Amino acid sequence: MKTRLIMVVLSLPFFFSCTGSPPGIINTDWMLVYTDDLVLGAVYEELNFYVQVQDRDGDNDLTEIYLIRNDLNWSWKIDSSNWVSYDQDGEHWLGANGLSIGTGGNIPRGDYRVLVIDRSGQRDERTITIRQPGIDSGKLNFPEITKVGATLRIRSDVAPVLLWFYNSQSELLTEKYTATGTFPLSDFLNEKEQQQVTWFYAYYQNEVEGYGIKSGPYLFDSDGP
Repeated sequence: MKTRLIMVVLSLPFFFSCTGSPPGIINTDWMLVYTDDLVLGAVYEELNFYVQVQDRDGDNDLTEIYLIRNDLNWSWKIDSSNWVSYDQDGEHWLGANGLSIGTGGNIPRGDYRVLVIDRSGQRDERTITIRQPGIDSGKLNFPEITKVGATLRIRSDVAPVLLWFYNSQSELLTEKYTATGTFPLSDFLNEKEQQQVTWFYAYYQNEVEGYGIKSGPYLFDSDGP
């Protein structure tokens, strides 16, 4: 299973369509992410979800994407204010990372309706099934990052680990892959970024078993023992 992990949100302007062609779902992609939330002191699940949509009127004609679980009366709405848009291998994808049920719990397994809607109200629909990844969640070992002076110490049973660095406005400054070990901050951040960064996350993704693990947020100004 492939997954898409692009953290920069792209807001697109919308214009009225002239042709009125309906959208069509070509493909969908999802991954469950186990998150070790260091602020809440809890482990919970999040969902990364993306859809490949064809619309002859262009992406500007699309307005909303829904992921709906009818039997639980639950849904996520993704629109231009919060979706991620990117191209990979000639394919165009829209979606979002970090979808959760809002209570720090697990993502319900089972069938979900995927619904895409354009400006004229035309739509397309598909059903997907969220299944259990091939991992015992009780045996997960999350990456641990410690900032010591001008270095970062990365401990992890798996690699490579992806680090996401954010400023105080929750804007992504940069992302870097790393092996385990102790490395100077300059390997990850230039001098300007070191002045701007406030917190960061560590992430690892297992595409074979179909899951990700994430730990954080780590406060950049806090040195470990």
